[in-house]
Amino acid sequence: MGLMDEFEKIKGTLKERWIAHYQAHRPWIRDQMNYSSQFYANTASGGTRPSTAFILGCISVLEPECATYIPFLLQLNRDPDKLVEILGLDFDVEQLLHPH
Repeated sequence: MGLMDEFEKIKGTLKERWIAHYQAHRPWIRDQMNYSSQFYANTASGGTRPSTAFILGCISVLEPECATYIPFLLQLNRDPDKLVEILGLDFDVEQLLHPH
């Protein structure tokens, strides 16, 4: 399996793992997002999500293999928000879980 195939395989499970982690820890994540503007970011679709640093830290623990790709990807593009987009994690979990 090539590097890109392996990355795509990992990327394919990240969204579900991120959503599960968010749901399990929702109360304190929401509290932090409401407490500090440094703890959240706006999504491309107009919602909000936890900060890029928080998301990247969580997925590094949830999917340790992903941690090996993050430094490499950040060398290609120094914008960590773009990395969150590439990983498919630039979305508002609240809108996904509780659509209006």
